[in-house]
Amino acid sequence: MSRHWRNLHLIDTAVILGSLLLFFMVLVFTVHNVIPLSDDWRVRAVVISSAVLAGVFAAAALIALVLHLRRHRDSLYREDAP
Repeated sequence: MSRHWRNLHLIDTAVILGSLLLFFMVLVFTVHNVIPLSDDWRVRAVVISSAVLAGVFAAAALIALVLHLRRHRDSLYREDAP
């Protein structure tokens, strides 16, 4: 695999991991601002459990994508012969 295609793979991986980090930052910010609005502990429990489930789902999906890109790197980033 050429250096150009290796750099494309690294950029794709960095974008995916950056979006995961951004997602968690927005998730924590949202939960942090929603929790004080509720007086009931059950509502807080639902908000926290929903955030945890969304975080787990997003992390699993994006990690699976990174692993797929790594496993199939050669076929995805190879130079097509004319």
